[in-house]
Amino acid sequence: MPRLTPRAAVWTAALVAALVYVPSLRNRWALDDHAIIEDNAAAHSIHGALEAAFSPYWPYQDGFSAGLYRPVTTLSYAVQWSVTGDAPFWFHLCNLLLHALATALVVLIALRWLTPAGALAAGLVFATHAVHVEAVANVVGRAEILSGIGMLAAVLAARRYRDAISDIRYPISVESTRTSDIGHRTSGWRARAWLAGTLLAVLLAMASKESGVMAAVLIALDQALDPPGLRRVGWNLYVAVAAVMAGWLFLWRAGGGAAGRGGPGGGSCGVGGAPRAAPPT
Repeated sequence: MPRLTPRAAVWTAALVAALVYVPSLRNRWALDDHAIIEDNAAAHSIHGALEAAFSPYWPYQDGFSAGLYRPVTTLSYAVQWSVTGDAPFWFHLCNLLLHALATALVVLIALRWLTPAGALAAGLVFATHAVHVEAVANVVGRAEILSGIGMLAAVLAARRYRDAISDIRYPISVESTRTSDIGHRTSGWRARAWLAGTLLAVLLAMASKESGVMAAVLIALDQALDPPGLRRVGWNLYVAVAAVMAGWLFLWRAGGGAAGRGGPGGGSCGVGGAPRAAPPT
């Protein structure tokens, strides 16, 4: 029997994640899909989503909003509506593919600690677990999927950052001073790139759904599971993540974090005093 490779484990788990949700492609708009996507002008064009960038996720009704602030999720609806129109099929297909991507990222993370077979098993549990049904089968569940993808990507990017930091501090070999200098510059560039990638992934997670704040916890847990000899601290990573989270908290509170706040004319204002976008009609 051919030996299972890491790549095969990733692709197999992603394929299963997609196949189990094929029946959801028959779904129409349901429940919150109507208010947040079908009847929401901000979700119908990129321009509308950008205009509503500092407005709550839930559209205003009778001058009030249920709050929450998920601009990336709303933008994803707007981009797709602009490309595929209002057909629910394409929105459900996108959710299916995003779930497959999230499953692939789970396997990639698990490969750090498990054999390909073990990582595949973990991915299959994630792909088929009943907890994901509502998130994948309802279009508005995309908020959970995008946030999960952001958190998983942040874990992988932070891992690469720690590896790059380790190469700077503890190079495997040094043939000459010049080679060492080149290696340090290359590793330094890689470290900065992966740090930026980590911060962008954390921002994606939080801007998709509030649960994305757990990205910092997952990054720390992943580092804690490293073998003792490979635990690179990299405190500047956590300082940078904390700074991004603090900035996001400000935007979240200004953009709709408090549930039930009044809409335009109701005493609320956007970031920097800019007026909120008008509620959809």
